[in-house]
Amino acid sequence: LATYSPDNIGHYGLSLEHYCHFTSPIRRYVDTIIHRLLFSDNINKEAVEEISKRASERERLSARAEMIVVALKKLRLLKELKKQGKTSRLTAVVTRVKPFGIFFDIMDFMLEGFVHISDLGDDYYVFSEDRSLLYGERTDETFTAGEKITVELKDVDLIRSEATWNLIKHDKIKHDTIKHEKPAQPKRRSRKA
Repeated sequence: LATYSPDNIGHYGLSLEHYCHFTSPIRRYVDTIIHRLLFSDNINKEAVEEISKRASERERLSARAEMIVVALKKLRLLKELKKQGKTSRLTAVVTRVKPFGIFFDIMDFMLEGFVHISDLGDDYYVFSEDRSLLYGERTDETFTAGEKITVELKDVDLIRSEATWNLIKHDKIKHDTIKHEKPAQPKRRSRKA
């Protein structure tokens, strides 16, 4: 989000030395301030700095509230679709791989989900930090960003604003060139009698 400031720092993307953006003064308080400053001879810089700081804080708070409401609406929709039996096979794309599980985006809802490492399958999964992937020690099954998976909605908790998911299918990509090195086992010390 933009930060409001009385200092003219130009616009990097437009490569403009002097830049000020405003919309209709009816819509936003900061635009009203800009209109007042354009036609004022006496500008209190301290007051404008305080207004800028407060407006930036309020804008961030408003954006967070909007994101929370949108996510809640999506979760309510998912809960209703689950009642109708329409959430058993949803296509998703893995976006991040962490040592504790995978994050993914549900394509039809633009909603982020998560599956814990213990729910990925019947294997012991190891996180490779340098390759940013999880791989199964026994099966060599891997999970990396960009791969498609199929998930099922397990439950929706509207109070905590979260959904839990089951992994149904993983569109495996062959990683023939990846050689997994198992972590070195700690050396055991011999006991001296």
